[in-house]
Amino acid sequence: MAKIMLDWHLYLIRCHDGSLYTGITTNVARRLAEHQGNGDTGAKYLRGRGPLVLVFQRKLGSRSLALGVESKVKKLSKARKEELIRADNRYCRNCGQPLVTIMTYCPECGNPKQYDP
Repeated sequence: MAKIMLDWHLYLIRCHDGSLYTGITTNVARRLAEHQGNGDTGAKYLRGRGPLVLVFQRKLGSRSLALGVESKVKKLSKARKEELIRADNRYCRNCGQPLVTIMTYCPECGNPKQYDP
């Protein structure tokens, strides 16, 4: 039986207090709904911090890549995360795909440093 590969996404949510939450998922809409719900499937950090606004999302591909990028983004300062949100219109010069600006290569074509950070 063939293994189905799901695309993983990085996302950032802005809380009512202005803080930013970073996460990964295979379904951003579902995960946002879980965070906004009253159940126990959303992140504890986000409870009571609503309303929540999705301010950034990017398809990354594999789970391992998404975990690595999530780890890097979580280590960024809030100012750098805000810059990432503002710069959400950067594209790889080689293949034209959108980039996560903290990466040193394009996740679609693998071409290194095809953009200005």
